[in-house]
This record gives sequence, structure tokens and C-alpha cells, in this order.
Amino acid sequence: MDEGQLNGPSGIVFDAEGNLYVVDSLNDRVQKFTDSGQYLTGWGGPGEDDGQLQRPRGITVDGKDGVYVADWGNNRVQKFSPDGAFLLSFGGSGDEGVALNHPAGVAVDSEGDVYVTDWGNKLVRIYDSGGEVLTALAGDAQELSKWGKAVIEANPDGMKAYRRVKDLSPLGKFERPVGIVVDDQDRIIITDSTRGRLQVYAKEKDFLDAQFNL
Repeated sequence: MDEGQLNGPSGIVFDAEGNLYVVDSLNDRVQKFTDSGQYLTGWGGPGEDDGQLQRPRGITVDGKDGVYVADWGNNRVQKFSPDGAFLLSFGGSGDEGVALNHPAGVAVDSEGDVYVTDWGNKLVRIYDSGGEVLTALAGDAQELSKWGKAVIEANPDGMKAYRRVKDLSPLGKFERPVGIVVDDQDRIIITDSTRGRLQVYAKEKDFLDAQFNL
């Protein structure tokens, strides 16, 4: 499609200057517009090489105008300059302990740490600004949402099965997390889509690594 035209847009974000970035998912690209909709630039294109995209989904901009894109089909996150120059990618390692599986959303906090909803692995993975893995969240909700309870209560067989379960802790885990955002207080808010709820975390900023005597 021509510049400025969209097909399956899946994510949007504004930068500090008010420019709008749009994930043009079915065209495998990102497009950048002014706040009044004037086309500025675009980048991507289908493929697996650096700078290429396969059905990208989420997008965010950090405090230094770095643009992060959740590259869904390539199982990675890519970082670009505001003009679309490729900077780095992460999450595409073959190591099952750190590899992303269809990342859907991406967000950055005030300290530059990057949060990715790892849809296929049912996790939220956390990286530093250079793409090194810090940790992961699996979900810690203590109870079902009102919607989740309503679904179970509407199904008599489901209600019977629910009452027989002794350990309900698995219901606190993420089930296909998708959207994610970090607010101005560095609270991380995740859309736990299949569970019909949001999970909210507060970043522990004063955390220090344990000290060891060697």
C-alpha cells in the first residue's frame, strides 16, 4: 500500500514532540505522522533481517525517543531511532529461558527498563535498555475478576468443577497477556485478556542485589 495508508493497524504511541507512530501490522511496517495526520516517514517491510518485521503488534517510545516494536511474527522486540534506523533487537534467542513467543505489547519505565507481554509463554518479560533479561512476571492475582466469576457462575458444569479445585493459585497466573503500559508512577498495568482482568504492579526502585562475601 502507499505511504500513509494503513492495513490492520495494531498499536499507536505519541513521542514527546506529539508525533504519532502507528504499527501498520498487515503491511509489516511502522509509519510516523504529525499530530494532524501528515505522513512523515515509515520503515520495516516483511522479513526476518534486522529492521524487517512480521505482523508487528505493540509499540512504545522511551524517554530518549527510542522506538520499541513488538515484532510478533519474528518473536523479538526491535528498537529503532525516531527516523527508523535499526538500533538493536532482543528476545529472539533460541534459549527457551529467555526467548519470546509472539510478543504482543511493549512498554518502558522511567529508568529505561523494557516490559514485554510474552503472549505465547504467558509471561511478562523485563529487560534492561540494552536488551539483557532482568526477570519475568507470571501473574499474581489473588482472585478472579467479576467477569471471570460471572462466566463460571453462568455455567453449572463449570461451577461444579470450580468448587472441586483445592488449589486455585493457577488462576492468578497470566493467560495470554496482550496490552501493557507504564504510568507516570512506574506502575505496570497488564491486560490479562483471557482472564478478563488487569494486573497492576509497582516497581521496586530501591532494590539492591544481595551482597556476598567471596
